[in-house]
Order: sequence, then structure tokens, then C-alpha cells
Amino acid sequence: MKAIKAINAMLDVSLNETFYAFERLTERHQAETRVELISLSAPIVPVLEDVVVLPLIGVMDSYRIAHIMNNVIPRIAEMDVNHVITDFSGVLTIDDHIAQSLQQIGGTLRLMGIHVIIAGLRPDLVQAIVRSGIDMLDAETYATVKQALESVK
Repeated sequence: MKAIKAINAMLDVSLNETFYAFERLTERHQAETRVELISLSAPIVPVLEDVVVLPLIGVMDSYRIAHIMNNVIPRIAEMDVNHVITDFSGVLTIDDHIAQSLQQIGGTLRLMGIHVIIAGLRPDLVQAIVRSGIDMLDAETYATVKQALESVK
């Protein structure tokens, strides 16, 4: 009877350790997947010698904004480009905080001497930006990336 209790106790400990190890592995995998998805959601696409397109895809949140500020902007700076076309056609939604952050990203690029062009703003995104109170009247905007590219040529 004591031997069975001892075996059960060892099995309980082993099962608990296995469960916690699986939980840690799952959390690490989810974090790695999240980082990979964030990096894929704002690729830099060279289209002409000194022009890149930055297509934004999905829901913009603080993690994605931080990724753009900390990773994408430095990569753009290293590419020595003169124009960045930021394509919003793949963005699902924008809230006030994100709209302000996106304006900050554009301002950062402009301070680096890079001409920023905005393309693909749908009416619902424009309304969200206007509601946020951000003045983007001085921003160069086009309905499509094609129109923005033609303006650069």
C-alpha cells in the first residue's frame, strides 16, 4: 500500500512537471509566432531605386507600432531611400492612439529627410483619423499605391 502511494506521488509530480513544461513551451511558441506575424505585417517592399512601399496589414495595435518604430524605421534608414509610400489598404481599423502613433512614424521619417506618401486610406480609416483630431491636411495622400508611384516618377 505504501509503495502504491509512493508511486502515485511520483507520478503526480512527473505529470505536473510535464504539464508545466508543456505550458512553457506553448507560451514560448505563441510568443515566437506573434513576433513573426508582427514582422510580416509591415514588410518593406523596394519598388524603385529610391522608393519603398510600406504596406500595413491587419489590425494596428501598440505592439505593431512599436515594431515599426524599433525595427522598420531603422531598416528604412539603412536602405538610403528618398520616398516611403505607406499603404493603408490592408489596415482593418485604427483608433485614436494608433492614428497619433502613425503620425509620429511619418514625422520620424520626414525628420530623417524621407518624403512620406500615404496611400490606400479607406473612408472608414479617414473618419477615424479625423475623429482623432489629427491634422493630416499637409500629408501627401493618394487613393492607390499606383497613383502614389506615378507622383514620385
